[in-house]
Amino acid sequence: MVSKEEENFLRIVYLNYRVATEALTNFFDKKHPNLSADLNIPENKTKLHSLYKTPGGKKPVLYRGQWNTLYPTTEATIVTSADLDLNLIVFLLRNLPPVLTEPKTGFDKLPHPNDKRDGANIARLKYYKNLCVSHSKNGTLPDTDFVRIWSELEQAITGLDNSHATAASLKDAKTKMLDNSMVQMLSTQLQLVTKVSSFEEELKHISSHIDKDVQERKQLKQITETLHEKMNIKEDSFEKEFEKCKDNVDRLSERLNTSEVQMYERVESIETYLEELQKLQQSLDLQFTRIKTIAIESKKEKEDFVKDVQSLCSLIQVDITKHEERISALENSSGTLQEIQRDVDSLKRKLDTLKEEIKKQVEDHIPPHIR
Repeated sequence: MVSKEEENFLRIVYLNYRVATEALTNFFDKKHPNLSADLNIPENKTKLHSLYKTPGGKKPVLYRGQWNTLYPTTEATIVTSADLDLNLIVFLLRNLPPVLTEPKTGFDKLPHPNDKRDGANIARLKYYKNLCVSHSKNGTLPDTDFVRIWSELEQAITGLDNSHATAASLKDAKTKMLDNSMVQMLSTQLQLVTKVSSFEEELKHISSHIDKDVQERKQLKQITETLHEKMNIKEDSFEKEFEKCKDNVDRLSERLNTSEVQMYERVESIETYLEELQKLQQSLDLQFTRIKTIAIESKKEKEDFVKDVQSLCSLIQVDITKHEERISALENSSGTLQEIQRDVDSLKRKLDTLKEEIKKQVEDHIPPHIR
């Protein structure tokens, strides 16, 4: 025989796994009567995939087994609520439109007693399901806790599904006789649920590591491919650079050879030009010597000419003095004016003759290249 506390616990287990799960499934079917179609809406699938393959290495919300349940490899398979457990149903209600309003305390904590919305009712079912699993080792529940939990679960179940079938299931669960076979069945079911929950956590952990390994392998593959691409690019770039350098070396060699030839030609041209300059210098030296000789000769001739001119001027001055004396004597004489005029005219003629002679002498004494 089981104790009253054990019966209380088993009756809550029965209510949770038989009645509450069925009520939640009915509620879910009303929201998603064609689940497969809703799952394959592109926007919905993209959102769920982002929770399965979370970016940046974050912990995924969906693990591989749950994803395979929602999207089986066989495309012809139609997914229904019968394929889902309570956790997956709650997950879809939270993420597929129409999205449930989340309670202020969230879906993982017991909501406020006055919150009677659908989201709060679902949070209550989830909370007490986890409570049953966490108390599975003890397996007892005092009467006061039983009454409170039963009342809250009953309100949550009827809030989600107030059908006659659910009401009948609630009444049956409260009055159902728990014989040994029923106790054994509930205990076994609780153990299975506990193991399944444990397995699910392990699967989530393993799936997380698998996804992480897959992601790391993809990253390593991408890095490897990138390195190969870079190596190929570097190799191609090196070959191009080598060809380019080779072309540059060839062009430089050609330019050097051309420059060397041009340099030799310029050297020969400069040597020829220097020889011409030397010849020109020699010619200039000869010309300078000749000019110097001519200058010396011209200076000597000039000095001789100056002496001749000075001598001639002295003679002219003597004649002029004589004529002046004669004119003075004539002025003092008693001769007539006509005689004086004749003498003056004679003197003028002599003076002109003298000038002509001086001019001729000057021209005779000046060399032709100095005139």
